[in-house]
Amino acid sequence: MLASLAKRQNVRVIASIYISFLLIMIILFSWSGGGIKAHGIKLLPIVVLFAGLTMGKREIWIFGIIAALGGLFLVFAEHNNLLTGKEPLGLSPIIHWTFTATAIFLLCFLENLSVEALRKALAKSQEELERRIKSEEALKRRNEKLIEIAQFQSHMVRGPVASIEGLINLINFDNPSDPANLEVIEKLKTATENLDSAVTQIVQKTKEIDETTKNES
Repeated sequence: MLASLAKRQNVRVIASIYISFLLIMIILFSWSGGGIKAHGIKLLPIVVLFAGLTMGKREIWIFGIIAALGGLFLVFAEHNNLLTGKEPLGLSPIIHWTFTATAIFLLCFLENLSVEALRKALAKSQEELERRIKSEEALKRRNEKLIEIAQFQSHMVRGPVASIEGLINLINFDNPSDPANLEVIEKLKTATENLDSAVTQIVQKTKEIDETTKNES
């Protein structure tokens, strides 16, 4: 978790430095290459878009305002005749095409970054959804097993327990040698075995639930 956070912070710092460098270079080259009419000014929106994709919503506004103020600074400089060159460097069609093509390919690259980020986010969301669905299904099966055990206990354990209680009341404790006690004890043994069998089945079903839960986790 800490490593991932540190990695994201490093990416933000590097992206911030790189974008700041690009903005400064565009403004500096535009100072002697035509001011606000310079070819490089076309790249300002793309650089700002890059800030939004690599860092976030807050940064796109910060660098957007900086870029807008930089353009306004060039307008002010041209109005006061401070620029060393008022016309764009190179007025040939190939120069215009070069900057236009650069802007197009940069936009394609940035769009690819955004699509890839969206794809990864969707894949992660799908994995999380599948994990939750599996977890809910496992919980549902566990609850069904628990209900089955509760019903089994209600039907299979209650009978032997009631039989044992009734047989105990039939034992003649005043005369242990009473022949009727032997018959009662024999029936008591059978009821005890039935109870033991029911308890064994309950324990087995409980183990099955634990093993199933362990395998699914």
